[in-house]
Amino acid sequence: MDKMAIPPPSHMDGIFEDSDFIQDPELVWAVLPQPFRMVDKIVNNVFDNAWEIIMNEEMRKEAERAIVRPPKFEAAREMKVQGNVNYLEDSGDGYYVFVGLPTGLAAIDSSNDETIAQWEEDNVAIMNVTATVISERIYLLCTIDDMGIARLFAFSNGTLYFIKKLNDQEGEKKVIAHKCEPSSGGDYIGIALENSSLDEWWLDVYQCPKEAWLKELENLKTIANKQISESSKDLSVEKSVDSENNPTSTDETSEVQVSPGDDQVRASHESSSEKQINHKFTAVTQIMRVKSGPREISASHANSATQALKSIESPDIIASGENHLLTSASLSLRKQVFDFQNEKYLPFATADQPVTESIPTFHFLTAGKVMPIGLEQNPGTVAYVAVWWNGGSQMKTYSLLKTAKDLERKPDIVWPFSQNIAATAVSPCNASIAIGLQNGTIVLWDKYLGIQRKVFTVPAAPARLKFLDTTLGSEENNLESASYLIVNCVSGDTQLVPCGIKTDKDKEVLQVIPRAQVLKNKPVRFMQIKTAPDLAIVTLLDGNIYICDILKGRRLCEVHLPETHRVTDTWNPVLTTTVGGKHLYVRGTPVMVSESGEENEDEAEEEELISSSLFVFELDSLRILSTYWQNEQKRATFPRNLLNLNDRVTKILKERIKSQPNRRMRMQESWKKLQDHLTSSKNLGNKNRTLGDSVRFA
Repeated sequence: MDKMAIPPPSHMDGIFEDSDFIQDPELVWAVLPQPFRMVDKIVNNVFDNAWEIIMNEEMRKEAERAIVRPPKFEAAREMKVQGNVNYLEDSGDGYYVFVGLPTGLAAIDSSNDETIAQWEEDNVAIMNVTATVISERIYLLCTIDDMGIARLFAFSNGTLYFIKKLNDQEGEKKVIAHKCEPSSGGDYIGIALENSSLDEWWLDVYQCPKEAWLKELENLKTIANKQISESSKDLSVEKSVDSENNPTSTDETSEVQVSPGDDQVRASHESSSEKQINHKFTAVTQIMRVKSGPREISASHANSATQALKSIESPDIIASGENHLLTSASLSLRKQVFDFQNEKYLPFATADQPVTESIPTFHFLTAGKVMPIGLEQNPGTVAYVAVWWNGGSQMKTYSLLKTAKDLERKPDIVWPFSQNIAATAVSPCNASIAIGLQNGTIVLWDKYLGIQRKVFTVPAAPARLKFLDTTLGSEENNLESASYLIVNCVSGDTQLVPCGIKTDKDKEVLQVIPRAQVLKNKPVRFMQIKTAPDLAIVTLLDGNIYICDILKGRRLCEVHLPETHRVTDTWNPVLTTTVGGKHLYVRGTPVMVSESGEENEDEAEEEELISSSLFVFELDSLRILSTYWQNEQKRATFPRNLLNLNDRVTKILKERIKSQPNRRMRMQESWKKLQDHLTSSKNLGNKNRTLGDSVRFA
């Protein structure tokens, strides 16, 4: 080919695209002037954001449709209860359910769903009930009505006995009860009170004469049995007289036979329902009053440290913040220094919302090495009460066994924290205590040994803490999985934390329920099933109730009410379990639909005032839960009160002996790694030495 020849023209197809030419004449002026360019940018951003929201919503709906829905479980039966059911409480041993009504209190037998006892009083709506077992089939009940009055009841022999009213509102001084809870076993009662006129809050602790109450209840039972036997005799005499006068009616009545036991039960129920037994029980004794401390540090009037220490009875009570040397001048100077250093940030700082309510949270504790009073004399019994106040950063512990002249006393131990306390919980065995702080830090303490077991963090501040049953776990690793802690965060997600002595770092915090993307999917109630610790009943804000596997974080089934009813008060649903968690009681509100197809809440409230519906779900009949009930007998029998030091040491030694083969293998692996490390270090040293010699000779 001639190099001087002119080359042919190149192929021009495809060099120019359609986008290189303006198709629309209006696009000749491509650049818009201001402010139209800004408007165009804003409108495009609005459309882009709207389209992104639409796409995310479509993806969420597609993900929801892809989720496998758990099977729905319908109610086995419906109970009609006269009046509005305000509260449901299990008796603790599964035999009875106590119901708070607009006109009093009722007890329902969980075996046949019959109301066996009722205490009635006009204009007394029981809004809260707490029960504890004080003896076999004998219970102590603490109730609070809608007016804030706390009452004590005893339930025995199918009868409700009124014991005492703990606070009165007569006259100008109106004291309102916000909490009233008994200790395990009923030895003590704590009641949180408020005087709204003076803006004062305090906690009163009462000691119950349990032994005297048991004797009095036994005497009342004997009297009631005599009355029942006499009434049954009178009834038999009347029947014999009627048979003699009307011999033809004997054949008709012979088919219906009533046993004496049925007559006694019916007579006792009729006698208790016709009239309430008024018996003056032995009065409770107030042993302590704890008042809320100052929310801000007040100036000290002491001139020296010696003068400040004189106001302290014993030198072991520290960190309460009540005794210090900060004068009013030093506090004022500190505020001025802070304002000067943060002058440029203060205009943008948000004002702290004042804490209007200082409600106390309290726990009754047994003795331990940190709190040794009563450890040797009465091991396993309640000896202390721990109290912390809403908006405070200290938890104070008071001894219940000390005798003092004054009701108000100083704490025995003060537990200070770097953040305000958000939630606390005590394990069922009363050996561990968990403290949740506002910054999401959870501190777990071994209360008996007085050592900090672990510290972990959760994504948000904890709203509720709850220790699960100690039998949750395998028999081989009792101490490793003896207890779990459920953390419900304010953000809506739920965390599961193993609280054993040795746990895998990769499994320290397990997410049981993910954070709710929508408010209606936020869990509001978490209830563990006693006979199947792996299972829990979770109630969401939209009213849906699910039965979940705790360790796997999987929904097994949905508890579904009839279409004509919905769950009452989804923020605080009225439900409870009984018969060891195998029966579930849920209160339902009727859904009244108008002619236009909309829900009529007024008609529903009128219907609700007449009668309430309790739906009973027999969870033990579910096939999907059969494996959990079968594992009930295989649970590890972890002792709930290992308060003796020798027992705890023996338990730890047994676990250590079991793990001896694994520890021996780990030790051999460690020695092998150490030898390899020494060999590599020697080789590296020889290499460096050779290199240094070669450099020196060069």
